[in-house]
Amino acid sequence: MTTPAKPSHGPVLAIAVFGESASVALHPGAAAGSELAIAHETVGQSHSARILALVSRVLAQSGRRPADLAGVAFEAGPGSFTSLRVACALAQGFGLALDVPVCPVGTLEAAAVSLALAQGDVAARGRSEARVFVANDARMGECYFGAFHVEVGAPGDGARASSLLEVGCDKPSRVADALGQWARRSPGLRFTGDAHERHGELADALARLGIVPLAARADAAAIAMVAAGPGATWLDPVDAAPRYVRDKVALDVDEQRALRAARA
Repeated sequence: MTTPAKPSHGPVLAIAVFGESASVALHPGAAAGSELAIAHETVGQSHSARILALVSRVLAQSGRRPADLAGVAFEAGPGSFTSLRVACALAQGFGLALDVPVCPVGTLEAAAVSLALAQGDVAARGRSEARVFVANDARMGECYFGAFHVEVGAPGDGARASSLLEVGCDKPSRVADALGQWARRSPGLRFTGDAHERHGELADALARLGIVPLAARADAAAIAMVAAGPGATWLDPVDAAPRYVRDKVALDVDEQRALRAARA
C-alpha cells in the first residue's frame, strides 16, 4: 500500500453519503483564503445518480474545474454497504483520472467533527476541542460506535478526530455500557448519532447519565476538515476501500424472525 503525502496546495473535494442524504464540499486548500463550498441533498437511495450533480454544483460555486483538484476525501464508513461503495468508487475515479491521492474518513469520526463544528466557537477562539461518543444504528439489532477526542481549527488548519475507543459494532446493551464507562472517564462527554432513536437501552443510558444527545452526522464539510487536518491519511486511489467493520450485511430469515420476537 502506498501512502502519498498530504496535498500541499490546491482544493480538496469531499464526498459524504450518510443515510438518505448526500453532500459534497470543496476545501479551498492551504494557500487559499476562501471558505468551504458545500452542496447537500436528500437523495433517498439515489446516491449514485445525484453525487456527480452535487460535485458539479460545488465546483461551479467556487469557480473550479476537476483538473484543479489536489485530492479527494470520502466517507469510508461504517454504514450502508451500497452508498459507501458509491462514495469510494467516485473518489477512486476522480483520483485515478486526475492522478491525485484520496483520503478515507470514517463515518463516526466525521460525525464527531461535525458536532464540534456546530457546537464550538472556532471563530472567537481559533480552536475548539471536545470528547464525543458516537453511536449509529447498524441494523440487525446492533450499533456502530466509537469515542473520539476532536480538535477543530480554522478552515485552513482542518480538524483531527483521535480515537479514544476503537470503532466497533455490538449490541445496544454493550454500547450503553461503553457509553457509561466513557461518561465516567470524561466529564462533559458529548453524544451524537441515531442509535438512541432506535434502541431503548441507549436512550435509557443517556437519560441516567444526564447526557443530552446532539444532532450531528457525517457530512462533507466535516470530511473536508479532517482531510485538511494533521492526522489525515492519504492513499493512492487503487488502495481506497470502504470501512465496513463487520462482514455480514444482512440477517437470514430465521435471524430476522428472532429479532422481531425480541423487540415485541
